Amino acid sequence: MTEIAFAEEPGLSAPEYLELQHRVSPGDHSHDATQAALGCTINLTARVEGSLVACARILTDGYFCGILADLLVRPDYAGQGLWRALFERAWQRTPRALWVIPEYGREEEQEGVLREHRFGRTPNRPWIGFKHRPRRVHDADWAERTKHQEPWDHARFVEAYDAIADARGGWHYEADGRTPEELRERYHSYPDSFVDLHTFAEGLFISDQQMY
Repeated sequence: MTEIAFAEEPGLSAPEYLELQHRVSPGDHSHDATQAALGCTINLTARVEGSLVACARILTDGYFCGILADLLVRPDYAGQGLWRALFERAWQRTPRALWVIPEYGREEEQEGVLREHRFGRTPNRPWIGFKHRPRRVHDADWAERTKHQEPWDHARFVEAYDAIADARGGWHYEADGRTPEELRERYHSYPDSFVDLHTFAEGLFISDQQMY
Protein backbone atom coordinates (compact mmCIF):
# COMPACT_ATOMS: atom_id res chain seq x y z
CA MET A 1 0.00 0.00 0.00
CA THR A 2 1.28 3.47 -0.91
CA GLU A 3 2.41 5.47 2.10
CA ILE A 4 0.83 8.92 2.31
CA ALA A 5 2.56 11.65 4.32
CA PHE A 6 0.32 14.39 5.75
CA ALA A 7 1.68 17.75 6.85
CA GLU A 8 0.90 21.42 7.40
CA GLU A 9 3.02 23.51 5.05
CA PRO A 10 3.09 27.29 5.60
CA GLY A 11 5.74 27.56 2.88
CA LEU A 12 3.93 25.57 0.19
CA SER A 13 5.22 26.79 -3.18
CA ALA A 14 3.04 28.20 -5.92
CA PRO A 15 4.50 25.94 -8.67
CA GLU A 16 3.64 22.77 -6.71
CA TYR A 17 0.19 23.99 -5.81
CA LEU A 18 -0.59 25.18 -9.35
CA GLU A 19 0.52 21.86 -10.81
CA LEU A 20 -2.03 20.12 -8.57
CA GLN A 21 -4.66 22.79 -9.31
CA HIS A 22 -4.24 22.38 -13.06
CA ARG A 23 -4.58 18.60 -12.83
CA VAL A 24 -7.89 19.00 -11.02
CA SER A 25 -9.23 22.06 -12.83
CA PRO A 26 -7.07 23.59 -15.59
CA GLY A 27 -6.92 27.37 -15.69
CA ASP A 28 -4.74 30.43 -16.04
CA HIS A 29 -3.41 31.51 -12.65
CA SER A 30 -0.86 34.10 -11.63
CA HIS A 31 2.23 32.65 -9.94
CA ASP A 32 2.76 35.70 -7.71
CA ALA A 33 -0.92 36.01 -6.74
CA THR A 34 -1.04 32.29 -5.96
CA GLN A 35 2.03 32.54 -3.72
CA ALA A 36 0.46 35.48 -1.89
CA ALA A 37 -2.77 33.51 -1.44
CA LEU A 38 -0.88 30.50 -0.05
CA GLY A 39 0.70 32.82 2.49
CA CYS A 40 -2.75 33.74 3.79
CA THR A 41 -4.08 30.22 4.32
CA ILE A 42 -3.40 27.15 6.43
CA ASN A 43 -2.09 24.64 3.89
CA LEU A 44 -2.65 20.96 4.70
CA THR A 45 -0.96 18.60 2.30
CA ALA A 46 -0.79 14.92 1.38
CA ARG A 47 2.31 13.64 -0.40
CA VAL A 48 3.40 10.35 -1.91
CA GLU A 49 7.18 9.97 -2.22
CA GLY A 50 7.46 13.75 -1.94
CA SER A 51 4.95 14.48 -4.69
CA LEU A 52 1.93 16.64 -3.78
CA VAL A 53 -1.22 14.58 -4.42
CA ALA A 54 -3.80 16.51 -2.37
CA CYS A 55 -4.13 19.83 -0.57
CA ALA A 56 -6.67 21.57 1.63
CA ARG A 57 -6.46 25.32 2.30
CA ILE A 58 -8.24 27.04 5.19
CA LEU A 59 -8.82 30.78 5.29
CA THR A 60 -9.47 31.71 8.93
CA ASP A 61 -9.56 34.56 11.42
CA GLY A 62 -7.95 32.22 13.93
CA TYR A 63 -10.71 32.46 16.53
CA PHE A 64 -14.30 32.60 15.28
CA CYS A 65 -14.44 30.80 11.96
CA GLY A 66 -12.74 29.40 8.90
CA ILE A 67 -13.55 28.68 5.27
CA LEU A 68 -12.32 25.60 3.47
CA ALA A 69 -11.07 27.60 0.50
CA ASP A 70 -10.46 24.47 -1.53
CA LEU A 71 -9.69 20.79 -1.11
CA LEU A 72 -7.96 19.33 -4.15
CA VAL A 73 -7.23 15.66 -4.78
CA ARG A 74 -5.23 14.59 -7.81
CA PRO A 75 -7.57 12.61 -10.10
CA ASP A 76 -5.40 9.48 -10.07
CA TYR A 77 -5.69 9.43 -6.24
CA ALA A 78 -9.46 9.95 -6.11
CA GLY A 79 -11.46 7.38 -4.19
CA GLN A 80 -8.63 6.59 -1.77
CA GLY A 81 -10.00 8.52 1.21
CA LEU A 82 -7.84 11.61 0.79
CA TRP A 83 -10.79 14.03 0.70
CA ARG A 84 -12.04 12.67 4.02
CA ALA A 85 -8.56 12.60 5.57
CA LEU A 86 -7.78 16.21 4.69
CA PHE A 87 -11.27 17.41 5.59
CA GLU A 88 -10.90 15.86 9.06
CA ARG A 89 -7.51 17.54 9.49
CA ALA A 90 -9.04 20.85 8.39
CA TRP A 91 -11.84 20.40 10.92
CA GLN A 92 -9.25 19.83 13.66
CA ARG A 93 -7.48 23.08 12.68
CA THR A 94 -10.71 25.09 12.70
CA PRO A 95 -11.18 27.37 15.74
CA ARG A 96 -14.98 27.36 16.07
CA ALA A 97 -16.95 27.15 12.83
CA LEU A 98 -16.02 25.91 9.36
CA TRP A 99 -17.73 26.69 6.06
CA VAL A 100 -17.42 24.08 3.30
CA ILE A 101 -18.67 24.00 -0.31
CA PRO A 102 -18.70 20.43 -1.69
CA GLU A 103 -17.12 19.86 -5.07
CA TYR A 104 -19.45 19.70 -8.07
CA GLY A 105 -19.90 16.13 -9.23
CA ARG A 106 -18.88 14.62 -5.89
CA GLU A 107 -21.49 16.21 -3.64
CA GLU A 108 -23.10 12.95 -2.52
CA GLU A 109 -19.85 11.43 -1.27
CA GLN A 110 -18.60 14.62 0.38
CA GLU A 111 -21.92 15.57 1.93
CA GLY A 112 -22.00 12.14 3.55
CA VAL A 113 -18.73 12.96 5.31
CA LEU A 114 -20.06 16.37 6.36
CA ARG A 115 -23.19 14.83 7.85
CA GLU A 116 -21.06 12.40 9.85
CA HIS A 117 -19.40 15.43 11.44
CA ARG A 118 -22.79 17.04 12.17
CA PHE A 119 -22.45 19.79 9.59
CA GLY A 120 -25.67 21.43 8.45
CA ARG A 121 -26.51 22.71 4.99
CA THR A 122 -27.34 26.39 4.59
CA PRO A 123 -29.99 27.52 2.07
CA ASN A 124 -27.44 28.73 -0.52
CA ARG A 125 -25.38 25.50 -0.71
CA PRO A 126 -22.40 25.90 1.71
CA TRP A 127 -22.30 23.58 4.71
CA ILE A 128 -21.29 24.76 8.17
CA GLY A 129 -20.15 22.97 11.30
CA PHE A 130 -19.69 24.32 14.83
CA LYS A 131 -17.44 23.24 17.69
CA HIS A 132 -17.90 23.79 21.39
CA ARG A 133 -15.40 26.27 22.72
CA PRO A 134 -13.95 25.38 26.14
CA ARG A 135 -15.39 27.31 29.05
CA ARG A 136 -13.40 30.27 30.32
CA VAL A 137 -13.23 31.58 33.88
CA HIS A 138 -15.28 34.66 33.04
CA ASP A 139 -18.01 32.45 31.58
CA ALA A 140 -19.10 31.43 35.08
CA ASP A 141 -22.12 33.73 34.91
CA TRP A 142 -23.22 32.07 31.67
CA ALA A 143 -22.83 28.63 33.22
CA GLU A 144 -24.97 29.71 36.15
CA ARG A 145 -27.75 30.96 33.87
CA THR A 146 -27.81 27.74 31.85
CA LYS A 147 -28.36 25.59 34.92
CA HIS A 148 -32.10 26.21 34.74
CA GLN A 149 -32.39 26.34 30.97
CA GLU A 150 -35.65 25.07 29.54
CA PRO A 151 -35.47 21.73 27.71
CA TRP A 152 -35.57 21.50 23.92
CA ASP A 153 -39.10 21.90 22.60
CA HIS A 154 -39.65 22.18 18.86
CA ALA A 155 -43.14 23.70 19.07
CA ARG A 156 -41.95 26.27 21.60
CA PHE A 157 -39.02 27.14 19.36
CA VAL A 158 -41.26 27.65 16.30
CA GLU A 159 -43.57 29.88 18.35
CA ALA A 160 -40.64 32.03 19.50
CA TYR A 161 -39.13 32.25 16.02
CA ASP A 162 -42.42 33.31 14.40
CA ALA A 163 -43.04 35.88 17.13
CA ILE A 164 -39.63 37.43 16.43
CA ALA A 165 -40.26 37.42 12.67
CA ASP A 166 -43.74 38.95 13.04
CA ALA A 167 -42.43 41.70 15.30
CA ARG A 168 -39.72 42.67 12.83
CA GLY A 169 -41.89 42.34 9.74
CA GLY A 170 -40.82 41.45 6.24
CA TRP A 171 -39.96 38.15 4.62
CA HIS A 172 -38.61 35.37 6.80
CA TYR A 173 -37.83 31.67 6.64
CA GLU A 174 -40.80 29.60 7.79
CA ALA A 175 -39.75 28.03 11.08
CA ASP A 176 -42.66 25.59 11.04
CA GLY A 177 -41.30 24.19 7.77
CA ARG A 178 -38.30 22.79 9.63
CA THR A 179 -38.47 19.49 11.43
CA PRO A 180 -36.95 19.00 14.87
CA GLU A 181 -34.21 16.90 13.23
CA GLU A 182 -33.30 19.66 10.77
CA LEU A 183 -33.06 22.24 13.51
CA ARG A 184 -31.04 19.98 15.76
CA GLU A 185 -28.65 19.27 12.89
CA ARG A 186 -28.12 22.95 12.22
CA TYR A 187 -27.74 24.02 15.84
CA HIS A 188 -26.70 20.90 17.69
CA SER A 189 -24.88 23.08 20.25
CA TYR A 190 -28.19 23.95 21.97
CA PRO A 191 -28.38 24.19 24.94
CA ASP A 192 -24.67 24.98 25.46
CA SER A 193 -24.59 27.99 23.13
CA PHE A 194 -27.98 29.57 23.91
CA VAL A 195 -29.38 30.58 27.28
CA ASP A 196 -32.96 29.78 26.27
CA LEU A 197 -35.15 28.86 23.32
CA HIS A 198 -35.97 32.49 22.59
CA THR A 199 -32.32 33.48 22.06
CA PHE A 200 -31.87 30.27 20.06
CA ALA A 201 -34.79 31.30 17.81
CA GLU A 202 -33.47 34.85 17.51
CA GLY A 203 -30.03 33.59 16.51
CA LEU A 204 -31.48 31.46 13.74
CA PHE A 205 -33.74 34.28 12.53
CA ILE A 206 -30.78 36.69 12.30
CA SER A 207 -28.78 34.03 10.46
CA ASP A 208 -31.61 33.61 7.95
CA GLN A 209 -31.73 37.33 7.27
CA GLN A 210 -27.98 37.43 6.63
CA MET A 211 -28.21 34.55 4.17
CA TYR A 212 -30.42 36.44 1.74
